[in-house]
Amino acid sequence: MDQPQATQDVTALERRIEELDALKNVATILNSAHDLHTVLELALARMSASLQAEAGSLLVVDEATGELVFEVALGPVAHRLVGRRLAPGQGIAGWVAQTGKPLLVPDVSADSRFSGGVDKASGFVTRTLLCTPLQTGRGIIGVVQLLNRTDGHPFSQADLQLLETISFHAAAIIEHARVLERERVFAVHLVMSNFGEEFSATLESLQAHLKSLLRAATHHNPEMVTTIEEALEYLETLRKISRHLSDALPENSNPSLPPTS
Repeated sequence: MDQPQATQDVTALERRIEELDALKNVATILNSAHDLHTVLELALARMSASLQAEAGSLLVVDEATGELVFEVALGPVAHRLVGRRLAPGQGIAGWVAQTGKPLLVPDVSADSRFSGGVDKASGFVTRTLLCTPLQTGRGIIGVVQLLNRTDGHPFSQADLQLLETISFHAAAIIEHARVLERERVFAVHLVMSNFGEEFSATLESLQAHLKSLLRAATHHNPEMVTTIEEALEYLETLRKISRHLSDALPENSNPSLPPTS
């Protein structure tokens, strides 16, 4: 085997070891998390660390509008990004979400798909980036963007391949966490709904009883009328609180994440 080929083989082997190590770290950390937002944060953190990125963001598809929502972000202007929205197809992230194709941009200034709007709004300067879809059997649920290598070099094709591999596994874990999150919300909704019905029925029964006592007290025990009226007022306050809690029950744990069915 000649020297150049041996060097290439060693480089490929080292890259594969890095990839396996990154996957192991992602799987270990993400599988230990149960809260959806924590899973998203950890996923982005591990990807950024593995690819030595200066900044990064994880965007999810809002199924109702088709927009991409910055769910979590890392880097010097992360606080300015969370919650921002991109129109369908806008920028590199929008292109990747629509096409489902990963993208390496060594120099964003030379790519017409880079809108620069987020940079202008946040004050961050993007030089090079990687963007991969988060795709499950149900389709694309979001994208991951990593910006600027910390060593100042452009991202490479090997970097993109590594991010693709991590994103594939991370998407499955995120989808699983999202299902669990919805199940927890549904369980809370069900318990609160049942409690509300039972509590409302109890209040109605108590109110009927107090009104009956009020009628009797008006004729036979007038000194109790004021006390019973105060009790009825307090009971009405409880009824209003019960109705307010029922109206406030969440219908969806996170509108920016697509439903599970």
